[in-house]
Amino acid sequence: LAVDGTKSLVATSFSDSGRYWAHGVSASGSDWQTVHVKDTSTGELLSDKVEWVKFSGISWLKDDSGFFYNRYPAPASLASGDGAGGDDAKRGSETDANVNMAVYLHLLGTPQDRDRLVYRTPDTPKWMFGAHVTDDGEHLVLTVRESTAKVNRVFIARVPELLRHLEDRPGEVI
Repeated sequence: LAVDGTKSLVATSFSDSGRYWAHGVSASGSDWQTVHVKDTSTGELLSDKVEWVKFSGISWLKDDSGFFYNRYPAPASLASGDGAGGDDAKRGSETDANVNMAVYLHLLGTPQDRDRLVYRTPDTPKWMFGAHVTDDGEHLVLTVRESTAKVNRVFIARVPELLRHLEDRPGEVI
């Protein structure tokens, strides 16, 4: 990952068929990770690159076409300066609050700015999410928590209906 040992694997997930491996890479001990995708049949690292991922899992659609993940907006202190374009050493040094986490769907072969927003709650900016596709691929289970509070929420959506909704109404969350 890095000759000097400053990068580590964080979230990793194989697609259902095993053909693709999505893996988050963190630098210098930061919680921020950049997700990359490798084609395991060829060993090729694909062009897919998903940034500003933090406290997230990776959950694949059953047809290997993409995966759900969580991310925060880029920190304002890094968004326009050093760190925005890939200066991993600066990530994690910012003091911006991590608020407004959102769930996205990344489709393979598309740039991150085309990822589909699935869920967010601007009125509750401290909420954090988990998104998991069930083993049968029919449902997305969305868990909601705030910090370490002993209260959480669970939402369930049918994946085929969710995908149709995202296609028909881009930008409109569930």
